[in-house]
Amino acid sequence: MQETPVHTPVDDDIALAQSGDRSAFGRVMDAYLPMAYRVAYRLLGSADDAQDACQDAFLRVWQHFPSYDRTRPFTTWLYAIVTRLSLDRLRRRQRFSVWFLTGEKGHERAENSSDRNSGVVRAAEWKELSALVVRLAGRLPPTQRIVFALRDLEDLDVEEVADVTGLSRSSVKANLSYARRRIREILVREYRVEDVL
Repeated sequence: MQETPVHTPVDDDIALAQSGDRSAFGRVMDAYLPMAYRVAYRLLGSADDAQDACQDAFLRVWQHFPSYDRTRPFTTWLYAIVTRLSLDRLRRRQRFSVWFLTGEKGHERAENSSDRNSGVVRAAEWKELSALVVRLAGRLPPTQRIVFALRDLEDLDVEEVADVTGLSRSSVKANLSYARRRIREILVREYRVEDVL
């Protein structure tokens, strides 16, 4: 059963921006820029590239706002624009050079068993592991990277990922499975991390 969306002040700003109100568009940007940046950064792995992709994305939003269908969630439309622009940047980058993210190998883990049981140490280990998984996602092929970032890092459901990417649900699930398997293999082989994903 699908819930009825809750109306927010940002919805009013979206309506005003769609009719050409620049002030309202600024408020929409302020509200959604952190989300757009997070997605672009996770896909591109570079702060500068993520900023450029966001700038391009909001320029596209402004240019195409009149054609935006307000019966669909704004976030889905924005995710699709950011994802496509990020994918275009990845393809251009791969055309001109071999692209890969390097991570620090051989993270040392606390050996003291009393430290392992400490909630603070455990939280730090999970935070480090999460950051490592985000970096490793940068080593995936573009489609797998996008699906993994949107589903597992941004917590969109499969249907939303399919809407954003234009992939079928089965293709989303297959790419997600390949991405998770690849990251798991790298974690086990290169970092000796087990029992994850």
